[in-house]
Amino acid sequence: MEYLITTEDIELVVESQCRNVCEELVDRLKEIRLDRGMSQQDIANITGIQRPNIARFEACSTTPTIENLLKYASALGYKLSFSLEEDEIQRVGRNKKTLIDRSYIASGAYRQKFDIITTSRAVNKLVYQKAKEMLHHRTGTEYEDMYWLDMRTCSIICSKLDETNTSEIRHTKSIDKLLKNQASVLAMHTHPHSMPPSADDFNTFYRAGYKMGIVVCHDGTVYRYSAVREISEALLERYIYRYYMETGDERKAQLMALDKFVERGDIYYEEVTV
Repeated sequence: MEYLITTEDIELVVESQCRNVCEELVDRLKEIRLDRGMSQQDIANITGIQRPNIARFEACSTTPTIENLLKYASALGYKLSFSLEEDEIQRVGRNKKTLIDRSYIASGAYRQKFDIITTSRAVNKLVYQKAKEMLHHRTGTEYEDMYWLDMRTCSIICSKLDETNTSEIRHTKSIDKLLKNQASVLAMHTHPHSMPPSADDFNTFYRAGYKMGIVVCHDGTVYRYSAVREISEALLERYIYRYYMETGDERKAQLMALDKFVERGDIYYEEVTV
C-alpha cells in the first residue's frame, strides 16, 4: 500500500513498509511548514498532536502514524489520499544506484545551482521546487518524471509523473495538446542514472521547439541543454563506444561524444555549477 499526498502541483509517495520514503514525506511537510513560517506549536494547536511528537517524527526518531500524517497534511492545506501501484511498490527505494543523497538535495549548495538556471527568480524557484519533488518521488527507481513549464507566466503547463517504462517519458495525446502552440517552454526531467542529456532529449527539444531543457540527475548533477537541429543517435552511439573504449568511463565517454556535436554547432549543453 502506498500513500499519495496530492495538491495542485505536488505529488509525494510513501510506501507503508519503506521507512526512508516515509521520511521523505515528513521532510517535505516540514519544508512546507517552514516556508509558511509556521512553528511546530502552530501545527500542534491545529491538529491536537503533541508538539514533542511532531518534533520526534520531524527528526525521524519515530515514524508518524497515518492518522497523524493526515492531520499534519490537512493543517498545511494538503489532502492525503490513497492509491495502489504494484509496480512502484516493488521498486521504490530498491535500486541503490539511483538513490538520491537527501542531505545534498536539501543543501544550500544544491539550491544555488537553480539560482542561475534562468534570469527569472520566480522561474528558478519553481524549477528548484519541482526538481526536488521529482527526485524524492523517484529515488531508488529507474523511472523518470517530467514537467513542462511556461517561462513567461512562471506556471506549469503539464507533467508526466506516472511513467511505468524505465528511462523514458512517453508523451500522451493530452500532453501534446497542452504543449501545442506554446512558445516559451522549459522542459525538465530526471535521469535516474545521472547521465547527460541523450540524443532523444536533444531531438525532442528540437522537434518540439522548447525554449530550454533541464536534466535533473539523481546524483545532484544538473544539466542545461538545447538543440538547433536533430542529431544522429547512431553516430552519437559510435562516438560513445569509441570514447568508452579509450576511457572505460561511460559518463565521460558520453560527454566527449556530445562535445563532437557541440563543435559542429548542432547542440548546446552545460553542467550547471556554482
